[in-house]
Amino acid sequence: LQDAETGKTILLDTNNGLALYEYNRQYKKIQEDAKQSFRSAGADLIQLATGDDYVKALQEFVIKRA
Repeated sequence: LQDAETGKTILLDTNNGLALYEYNRQYKKIQEDAKQSFRSAGADLIQLATGDDYVKALQEFVIKRA
């Protein structure tokens, strides 16, 4: 894995169940912290995957908000 901000690279052994569990736990915590921060600020949060059609996702998001 490579940190997009620092460029630091680490190896994640996906065959190591404990390492994978810890990675997933940290990832979920980061997601929950971000959601809470947006809620506290009164802002909406939309998650997009890099391979998804962001136009369609934004249209659906706006329709749901209307």
